Parts: sequence; structure tokens; C-alpha cells
Amino acid sequence: MAAVASVIRNRLAAGGYGRSPTEIVHAPNQFEAWNPPSGEGPERFDEKSPAYRQAATLAQGVFNGIIQDQTHGATHFVAPAAQADLGRSMPGWAKGDPLASIGGHQFYAPNGAVGSDKLAGLGGSTGPGLRPVDAGHVTR
Repeated sequence: MAAVASVIRNRLAAGGYGRSPTEIVHAPNQFEAWNPPSGEGPERFDEKSPAYRQAATLAQGVFNGIIQDQTHGATHFVAPAAQADLGRSMPGWAKGDPLASIGGHQFYAPNGAVGSDKLAGLGGSTGPGLRPVDAGHVTR
């Protein structure tokens, strides 16, 4: 979960993917968990559940700079086994060696990795449009 939160933060820092975490995750065909074919996104989870609270804590840690980016500046990720199970080809941007492989996911930066200089511009906060108490839910 922290690696995916890092990708969201990296996209926010890179610019061009959305002005807030909410815009980034709700962009069409980007983060399937937030716009799945079933139409049932993370909103279906109870905010008081242990799983939800864990996700919120991880997201807050990433956006506050407490949890380091293990993706090495990735702005994209893919789960090759899931792609194969769904009969999908790998995306065109998934070329060469990934920057990181974490939990069955491969992480890439087709336009270049986001460096610490760009992350510093976020100021170690939850980022624009993301309140600390809502970090796991990624709302405005």
C-alpha cells in the first residue's frame, strides 16, 4: 500500500497528473481501485475498520515523508500476474527493468523518476487537497 501511495505522491510532485491526490486517483484508467469496472471503489470500506485505518496511516506516513519512497521515484505501476489473469498485455510504458518490484507489482517512471528535489516542493505535508485525517480515503 505504501508503494502505491508513493506513486500518487510522486505524480503530485511531478505535475501533469492532477492537482490533488483525489484528481490523480480518479483519473480514468489510472488507479483501478478507485475506478474499477465494478464501480465499487474504496468508498465501500468502513472508515473505522482496521484495514481502512492501516491504509490511512500508511498514506499519511508517505505524504508526510515519514515512510520513504521504496519505488525510487516511480510514477507508474503494474501487476504483471494480474494483467495476465485478466488477459491484458503489459502497458506500453512498462519497458526495460522496473525501478522496483514490490508485492507482485513493478514500478516504472517512463518520463523519468521523481527526485527528492521535487518531493521537497510538497513541503512534507499531505499535499494539496488532502487533509491529514482523510489521507487513507484520499478526499479533498
